[in-house]
Amino acid sequence: MLNDFILRYPNSLLGKHFKILQQVAVFQLYDGVCPPLVFDLWKATGELGAVLWFHKIENLDEYLADLKIYIANLLDIWATVDPNRIIVKQKLHVLVHLIENIRRHGPAVLYSTEIFDHDIARRMAGIELFKHQVSGGWWLQEDTTTAAGRSNPRSAPDPPLENLDGCPTSPSSYTRAGENVRNFLQQHPALQRRLGWVSPLVLTPGTVKLLPSKLQAPCTWLSARGTAEIPTPVGLSKPTECLWYSCKYLIARSRDICKPGSWIFFCDGAGVSHAGRISKILSCMEEKQAVAIVDRYNIDTTRDPYFNMPVLHRACDPEGHGLSTQIPVQSVSFIFNAQHDCRACKCIRLEDQRIRQERTLTERTRKVLMHEPTDRYLVNMHALHNAALIRSILPRTLTAPIAYVADREAHHKERSAAMRVSGPLKRAEAQAKAAETRARNKTAKDGEARGVD
Repeated sequence: MLNDFILRYPNSLLGKHFKILQQVAVFQLYDGVCPPLVFDLWKATGELGAVLWFHKIENLDEYLADLKIYIANLLDIWATVDPNRIIVKQKLHVLVHLIENIRRHGPAVLYSTEIFDHDIARRMAGIELFKHQVSGGWWLQEDTTTAAGRSNPRSAPDPPLENLDGCPTSPSSYTRAGENVRNFLQQHPALQRRLGWVSPLVLTPGTVKLLPSKLQAPCTWLSARGTAEIPTPVGLSKPTECLWYSCKYLIARSRDICKPGSWIFFCDGAGVSHAGRISKILSCMEEKQAVAIVDRYNIDTTRDPYFNMPVLHRACDPEGHGLSTQIPVQSVSFIFNAQHDCRACKCIRLEDQRIRQERTLTERTRKVLMHEPTDRYLVNMHALHNAALIRSILPRTLTAPIAYVADREAHHKERSAAMRVSGPLKRAEAQAKAAETRARNKTAKDGEARGVD
């Protein structure tokens, strides 16, 4: 996170910076950093933002019912902070219509945009059309004799087409670009980078990437596993002689890149999902087998009441030692984000950290918060990545939304009554301030005119 940039240039933030703040701000604003009502507003914004980021909706009725509560929570808190914002801020008003739009058009993230300029919209639409064609997308082809715009002699020729059977197209059939057009994207990496396209064949689930050879130190399993008592992986022909190499990352089933230190959900032999954190990724090249050493964590049955998020605790043996296990890399389901619960663990110790500029450590330092050695973490339910997968794997009791106000009608009547009193007062103050500014400007202008005379 570019915290220095965000603090130094708060008026120059882009969409990506606001996405970062929406996902992690609550972990910095607890216990008096901001008023409790503002903290509740940050929580409601984070919960709603994550749910809106679903790319695929499995249970539409349940999703829309949850979304209705999340939107109500956000608007109810805004009504408490300043009810006038709901009237004057268009984005807050649009949220009311979002449920019906999703029911009709699908996930909101698929048609969201911040571009309203007509020319830019047409240009972006052309780029999306080109991406659809060269990536092998299908579309319904109209009759060429009646299609609009075909009489324009300056129109660019369409790409060669084929139908679902690979034969030349016929009127009113589903078509796509020809093989040569589709292969053009596959054969030009520069075009792929410019279009932001990555071939799904590049990231194969269950595969690993080794560290560079100069960083390798192959060793037997007893040395590679470290101090943890982890049994040797099964299925090895020579378990005591096999050399294990360190890996940079593995590819999960969701095609996430998981590195050491990543939080993951994985499945055991019985198909039960567990949470853990990758410690090491090892590969035995002779046996063509790769495993991940994972520190196991248990998820509490209740949510943290302050952050309203599931809690992770380190799984321990009866003596209190943390448990680790080795799993096949093919069993890793997806990656997720977890944050240390600094509030519960009372992390207040600051230390100096050298500032890295590009790839070089400088002599300049800054204060950073050091975590206490307590293995208590929170599943970040405000995270955008894999938001749908997280909610599909966790129990409903840990993910169901909680209404901020029990009686919304009474709350709205109370806030509207207060607004009828405060509204005229604010408008009168604004008019008086504007009149004072006009008078001050007129006096200054008259003084300048007399000085010129």
